[in-house]
Amino acid sequence: MEQDFGLSIAKEILGQNGGKIDIKSELGKGTEVVIRIPTKKALEKSLKNTTEKTKREDEEI
Repeated sequence: MEQDFGLSIAKEILGQNGGKIDIKSELGKGTEVVIRIPTKKALEKSLKNTTEKTKREDEEI
């Protein structure tokens, strides 16, 4: 139960910061955990794209 709670917290924190966590598990083979944490450059690019999209949507109204 504690592990599930910890993963939920990690997923929430990553999601709030543009990151992602993927978990794949196969019985008898093991578990693969991939954590993606965006760099400052990636966050700036994402923010720029979001801002540009919002501006275009505002112009269409």
